[in-house]
Amino acid sequence: MRESWTDERLDDLKGQMNDRFDQVDQRFDRVEATMKEGFARVDKEMKEGFARVDAEMKLGFARVDADIKAGFARVDAEMKTGFARVDADIRELRRTMTQGFMVLTGIMVTGFFSLAGLMVL
Repeated sequence: MRESWTDERLDDLKGQMNDRFDQVDQRFDRVEATMKEGFARVDKEMKEGFARVDAEMKLGFARVDADIKAGFARVDAEMKTGFARVDADIRELRRTMTQGFMVLTGIMVTGFFSLAGLMVL
């Protein structure tokens, strides 16, 4: 015997379908809530992780910056000491050259007077 679809049976089918779709909607709501929680957790973990990395990088760069500044300060001090030695050496060389020039001038003057004295005799 073939059953016919009466209004009552169609209403019953409609009710069952609505119930099933309500269940599907509830499942999607639960999945969506779970996904939102998961994404929020991952977002929070990423932000915390990036904040840690950022803090570590800032510390590292500050340390490198301090090392570079200290290195330049050492080089600067060494250069000042070296240039002071070079300046002292140049002053000493100038003094020695001046003294040598004076001695040579004295020898030349003495030589000229000696030659002049020999020529006069």
